[in-house]
Amino acid sequence: MIKLHSFPGRWGLESLSPFAMKVEVYLKARKLPYETSYGNPRGAPKQKVPWVADADGTIIADSSAILAHFEKKSKTPFDEGMDENARARAHAIKAADRGEPSTSSRSTRRCRRTPAGRR
Repeated sequence: MIKLHSFPGRWGLESLSPFAMKVEVYLKARKLPYETSYGNPRGAPKQKVPWVADADGTIIADSSAILAHFEKKSKTPFDEGMDENARARAHAIKAADRGEPSTSSRSTRRCRRTPAGRR
């Protein structure tokens, strides 16, 4: 069984950490059996949560690495059945999660309005 190390949640949330919540929601959506453990992150591989101990003994830290690990092990991709628009939205959300600007925000910054008569 997968053991997810996280912070406890409040107000109906899985965790107070958005990164741990991302992993827990992924595990729920994939219907993967897991148990949650709460503790001091100083003992974690990167001294932060989330991190998981997979059933085969593999230890993975960082939410994106955890999702990539389970995607590799899966027979079907998580986004199977999504149309192009849904995949594009998912890609934009992942890019925002990594702190990358989206294409639209980059092009908006380049196109500054100038007062009439100026070029």
